[in-house]
Amino acid sequence: MNAPAATTRTTRVEPIIETRGLVMRFGGVEVLRGIDFGIAPGELRCLVGPNGAGKSTFFKCLTGQYHPSGGEIRFKDKAIGGLPSVEIARRGIGIKTQVPSLYDGLSAREHIWLAVKRRIANTGGLLKEVPIAVDEVMESMGIAHLADRTVGQLAHGQRQMVELSMVIGAQPDLILLDEPAAGMTHDEVERLAALVMRLRGTCSLIVVEHDMQFIRMIARQVTVLHQGQVLMEDDVETVLRDRRVRDVYLGKREVV
Repeated sequence: MNAPAATTRTTRVEPIIETRGLVMRFGGVEVLRGIDFGIAPGELRCLVGPNGAGKSTFFKCLTGQYHPSGGEIRFKDKAIGGLPSVEIARRGIGIKTQVPSLYDGLSAREHIWLAVKRRIANTGGLLKEVPIAVDEVMESMGIAHLADRTVGQLAHGQRQMVELSMVIGAQPDLILLDEPAAGMTHDEVERLAALVMRLRGTCSLIVVEHDMQFIRMIARQVTVLHQGQVLMEDDVETVLRDRRVRDVYLGKREVV
């Protein structure tokens, strides 16, 4: 008698964050029209689309700046839609907005000290560990030379890196980046891309970005939004070759 054939079982990886039928209305205008989206733990996902596609609105729903009109947002399988930004951050989501939100009179070190101290205090660590941890973050981010400079004296790209260092210093499980390359020089963008690549796998990341050259540097999987819906999701080269993406994103000009 023949033994029964072995069966192959596939294990579904639960997304660290997902949206189910996410809707956002402003008056009678439906900006997000039922978005289903999710990423796995440790995944880096780039979110792109033309102006008016709904990227910023989607980001603000994920970060608690907007209360969705319908649908769900779940992080680690718990509903977070409509929670305030502070509570969302406490649950392990790091948020880097497009415009740096910093205290101009504090030094770069003092900013990162605040983030690291909060994280160590919340996890029951010793405060004497904070200075060492701050130095480690600044070294890894390549901004140790800015440690004692007040952020009000820094260039835009340097301010971006200080705020991103604060996010990383908190060691979140998921980092949301809204156009992190905006206003940076070519060299700064390259350094940022290298940093994002180092982070991939140590935490999950969602990067909302317009700069397609930056997307090419960092992306594997890309989600394209158009008119408040997901137009397509695929690997970066497939997305950039797709005629629909060229038509809606660059007005029928070829993506370069």
